[in-house]
Amino acid sequence: MKTEVLATAKRLGKVEVAHGDTACETPDAAQSIQKVQAWKEAKARKTATSKRTRARA
Repeated sequence: MKTEVLATAKRLGKVEVAHGDTACETPDAAQSIQKVQAWKEAKARKTATSKRTRARA
C-alpha cells in the first residue's frame, strides 16, 4: 500500500491550501509519508530490541 500512496502523492504534486491570514504551511505529502514510515520503522526496531533485552534478563 505504501508504494501506491507514494505514487499518488507524487502524481498529484504540490497541493495548494488557502490557510487564510496565518503562517501555516501545507507539507509535501510524499515527504510526510516517508517521514512517518521511517518513524514507525525506527519505533518497531526499538520495541523489538527492548523486548529482546527484557527476555534475556
